[in-house]
Amino acid sequence: PTRSSYASLLQPRRRRRQLHLSAAPEDDRPLVPLSPVRQAACVGSLLALFTVNQWSRSLIFYLVDFTDRAGQPAAAVAEASRAFMNVELGFDQAQYGLLASLGFAAVFSFASFLAGLAVDKADARTL
Repeated sequence: PTRSSYASLLQPRRRRRQLHLSAAPEDDRPLVPLSPVRQAACVGSLLALFTVNQWSRSLIFYLVDFTDRAGQPAAAVAEASRAFMNVELGFDQAQYGLLASLGFAAVFSFASFLAGLAVDKADARTL
């Protein structure tokens, strides 16, 4: 990245809005920089959201066990059905693969679309 590309980010908001055809009317209010405390709070909340996202994405991998349970006592099978979702639901490895990959991608895409609509309709100052 060049210095000029960074400089374009620092231009006043009203000059950047002129680049977009669907921009809102001119806003002459100056931009107020965020205080260091607010910057830290923003970064901290984004880090927390990222951590929760990664944790919830990988949680499904800890909820399955494809061990062959044929010949095991009924108590062991009952315990496994309580602990592992694939045993309780009767998932095989192929069905689990679809759930963990395409199922996640479909829900994530839909939620991203809704989040994009919300961001487009909301005022940038309130976000």
